[in-house]
Amino acid sequence: MAFPRITIRSQPAAKAVNTSWSICDSRSGLVFNVKLIKPDQRGAFLAFIAESGTA
Repeated sequence: MAFPRITIRSQPAAKAVNTSWSICDSRSGLVFNVKLIKPDQRGAFLAFIAESGTA
């Protein structure tokens, strides 16, 4: 299974996200659990590695 990578601009509210959160794709309705949060080298973006189909 491939792990989707979701990238957003870094902002103060996004720094509260942790691995107990989930992300919902509003188009398909799929829910992804956040597995890893990785900032870029400049701190401008956050990449979330997610997994679907897990409890």
